[in-house]
Amino acid sequence: MPFPVEPPGALRSCDTSTVFELADVRYIEGAPFEWRRVLTPGLPVRLDFVEQGLAVLTSTDKFAITWDGVTHLAARGPDVPEHRCVYYWPKRHLFTLVRHLTERKESYCWLAVGLAESGDEMIFEVEQMLRPELEEVLGSHGG
Repeated sequence: MPFPVEPPGALRSCDTSTVFELADVRYIEGAPFEWRRVLTPGLPVRLDFVEQGLAVLTSTDKFAITWDGVTHLAARGPDVPEHRCVYYWPKRHLFTLVRHLTERKESYCWLAVGLAESGDEMIFEVEQMLRPELEEVLGSHGG
């Protein structure tokens, strides 16, 4: 069950009990309805894993959900760095294809947070980390 939305800077006891954090993260989808006025897809956020639950911090707001409200944490995504390209039309986009193939591959994965109240999942994209690395981080902290 989500905590009530708190004003910016109102982390209270969560400030001192941070177990670990993920800082290079973007929100993708699935937040509880009352959070969606602030959490828009693509918004940079920081995830603080605290003793009481999970805190989602934007540049202006803070949202939190207790561990009782989380059904699961799942890492998803590639095992190796890859290009984010899905497809190209070779004749029309030859320049784009060549440029894309010469760019370096990127490391990223997704964190799925299962919500007990709605049965939905909140999805976050974690930059500079692959799925096995995120699984290792979550596993080392009991996630």
